[in-house]
Amino acid sequence: MIMGNHSKKEWLQWQLTETQQLLEVSKDSLLMKVSLENRIEEIKRQLKELEEHSVEAKISLLFAGNAVLGSMGIKSSFASKTMSSIQGMIKTQIVYDAYGEERIGKRGKLGKTKMGEMFLTGLPQGSFGFELSLMNNEDLFAEVYAANSIKEVMDIIQATATDQEQYEKLVSNHPSRMFTYLKDFFKELASENSMLKMESGSHYVELSVDDNMTGYARTTSTHCQENNIRINGVFKGAFVESGKFEFLDEDGNIKHGKISEDIDEDMIVEYIRRYSNENCTMMILERNFTFKDGRKSTSYELIDIQKGNRLISDNN
Repeated sequence: MIMGNHSKKEWLQWQLTETQQLLEVSKDSLLMKVSLENRIEEIKRQLKELEEHSVEAKISLLFAGNAVLGSMGIKSSFASKTMSSIQGMIKTQIVYDAYGEERIGKRGKLGKTKMGEMFLTGLPQGSFGFELSLMNNEDLFAEVYAANSIKEVMDIIQATATDQEQYEKLVSNHPSRMFTYLKDFFKELASENSMLKMESGSHYVELSVDDNMTGYARTTSTHCQENNIRINGVFKGAFVESGKFEFLDEDGNIKHGKISEDIDEDMIVEYIRRYSNENCTMMILERNFTFKDGRKSTSYELIDIQKGNRLISDNN
């Protein structure tokens, strides 16, 4: 049986409690006392070691419901679809971390490293599930990066199932393909009345059948309409590292958005040099979300800028 760090920690803590109780009733035997004390020290050492290695570039998922047959097997179609969705979310989150958050690192840094691939490395039985691991022996940075992104994906899945407000915030600020993968993932869980346990390093999330039904209801009741629009206004500037930008529309409203992942650092610098505080026309992908409770949210993604009839990509 494959065990992640969280499961190992729980098992070791149980072992520690049992061994300490056994020691209490074995004090009259010097041999037993020494043996049990040594065992207790060894368990504590292993627990400390787990605490020091709490981040892993792998994720283990366990399911229970119609998709699994006890601890013997899992429907291949269910495993294939959920595996595809979770991998898609992880890859999307890795890109989002690289391009969308100032705290992570410089824009484009991830693209210059070899991230490796997610491999199926185990079939945990508990009920039943699968384990995915990043197989990359060349780049330690990439492994840590992927481990953090996996943890964030777990949090996104949990928020979708348990927290409407946090879900709305996450969906509005993430790429649209994250929402697509998320909806597909919960569709499979709901259709098979499945509970879910996820584990990566010491990070652990458990969702009941009702939680997953709620997650599915949230994603299916969320409507997203995407429009390619042209906005005349003032380009107020951008942040190279985070890929965020600001603009002033014709009504004098300051709005914020992100810059398309297809636009590299050099192009952002050129945008800033040519168009900061200038009147221009911005090509923007506008995403309008309508949620179950009727609340709405809009996000903007900058595709290109032009001034008059000249595009930034022109060399004239």
